[in-house]
Amino acid sequence: MAFDMKMPRSRRILLGVFGGIVVRVGLAAWSLETEYGSGSNWATESSGGTTRLYAVDEQNPDAEGHPGTSLVLEGTQQEVDAYIANYEAEGRNYLVSGLLIGVGGLLLVSAVLPFRRREENESQ
Repeated sequence: MAFDMKMPRSRRILLGVFGGIVVRVGLAAWSLETEYGSGSNWATESSGGTTRLYAVDEQNPDAEGHPGTSLVLEGTQQEVDAYIANYEAEGRNYLVSGLLIGVGGLLLVSAVLPFRRREENESQ
């Protein structure tokens, strides 16, 4: 005996819409992580050929109310740029956004592909 299990069209549409929303949320999370992932705030100061990189801590202001700063690196502009790029790349985590994109993609695929399940006749 063979039988087909098909998902009703209304469920497929809902599954597709929900999958599309999940993919878009994942893409937005990916974009936000790229932009703000490390959560760092930097300030630079150049004099002559030397550039100083300061980490700015707005949560702990000094006695006058200015954001707290601490010297992180002193070197050339290229060294400072490389340090910032490396630090921010280490601070990013795309796990949640990647999972959202993957799950949304699976939902979209499952909305498009037909579900068919066949059982073999055991009376042969």
